[in-house]
Amino acid sequence: MATTIRARQQIRGLAPALLVSILLAACRAGEVSPAGTVTATAPVVASTASEQAITAENAARLREQRRMMVSIGSVVAEAFAPAGHELASMGTDRVVRVWDADSGRMLGELYEHENPGKGLAYSPDGARLVSGGGGAGQDIVLWNLAERSLMATNGTDGYYASDAVWSPDGAYYVVVSRGSSRIYIYNAEGTLARQSRVSGIPLVSVAHTARYMAVASEFGVTYIYDYTPQGTYLFRREMRYDHDVPALDTEFSPDGSLLATCYLDGVVNIWQTDGWELVRSLEAHEYIEDRVDGCLDGAFSRRGDVYFSVGGDGQVLAWDPYTGERLFGVTYSVPVRVVSVSADGELVAVGLQDGTVRIFAPGEPALPAR
Repeated sequence: MATTIRARQQIRGLAPALLVSILLAACRAGEVSPAGTVTATAPVVASTASEQAITAENAARLREQRRMMVSIGSVVAEAFAPAGHELASMGTDRVVRVWDADSGRMLGELYEHENPGKGLAYSPDGARLVSGGGGAGQDIVLWNLAERSLMATNGTDGYYASDAVWSPDGAYYVVVSRGSSRIYIYNAEGTLARQSRVSGIPLVSVAHTARYMAVASEFGVTYIYDYTPQGTYLFRREMRYDHDVPALDTEFSPDGSLLATCYLDGVVNIWQTDGWELVRSLEAHEYIEDRVDGCLDGAFSRRGDVYFSVGGDGQVLAWDPYTGERLFGVTYSVPVRVVSVSADGELVAVGLQDGTVRIFAPGEPALPAR
C-alpha cells in the first residue's frame, strides 16, 4: 500500500518549481510525483542479499548506471531504505529528499534543516527516518513515514549531527555530533533515553549491530559498547589509531563479524569483532594536508566480502576486506563524500561534492562514458 509524505513547499531563495526543473534536467529523471508529496511504500522487513548482489567475484564489473542531481551543493548524507531501492539524501542546501534509485525519479522533498548535517538513517522496518542537521537547537528530526507526520525534534551540544544509526531491533536511534563528546540515545518515539560520554573528544561516526555499538572520534579512537537484550549500552573497549587523525566513518559488516574505520589520512583499519584483532590496514586514499582529505566514508557489501571506500581524492574503491586486494576503482574530478549499499546488495550509491549521486551495479554501463 502506497503512502505519501507531504513535502516542504518552499526552499529559501529558490521557488519549488525552479528547483524541480533544475534537478530533473540535471539527472534526466523523467516524470516526478505530484508536487509536494513523497511516494513511499509501506514499511517492510529488511531485504536479504539477492542473486544480483555485489560480491567479491563480480565487483570488478561494477559500472555507473545512473546520475542523479540530488542537491544544490555537495551531497553530505545518504541512506537506502531497508528494502527496495528508495534512497534518502541531504546536501549542503539543507534539504532531505527521497529518490527512486532505479529510475532516478525524485519522489519528493521531506524536510529543510536550518543548516546541513550528516545524520540520515531509516528505521529497520522502514517506518521512520531520522535526519540530523546543523542548526542551533532543535535540528534533529524524526519522521513517521507511514502517517506522514513529524514525531519529534531534538538537539545536541555540538556543531552539527555528524552521524545517526538505529539499533537493529528498532528500539533506539543514536546520534553523535561533531563538537560534542556525548552519545545521544533516543527511543523509537524520539525521546532522549540516555546520554553517554566516554571521553572529552568530539565524536564523528556511529555504527550498530545486534550485539555492539561502535563510535569513532576526532582523535581516531574507536570505542566499542556491548548492546544488551535489555537495551542497555555497556562500554567494552577502545581501539586507538597511532596517528591521532580524525576517524571520519565507522561501519560494521552486515553479519557483524567485521568493523572498518576510515581516517582523514586515507587509511582504513578493519578488525574482526571476535577478539577485536586488526585483520587489515589499507592505505586507501591520498591525503595532502589542508588540500586533499583522505577516506571520507565507507560501506560493506550485503554479504560482507567487499568494502567500499570513497575519498577527497575523488576515488570510489572496492576492497576485499580479508586480503586487502583492490577489486574495483573509478576516479572523479571532485571529492566523493558518501557511499551506501542497498539492502538487497544490488546497488552502490556514491554522493559527490558536485551535488550528484552516482548509482553503480555490476554489468555494462547504462550511460556513455564522460
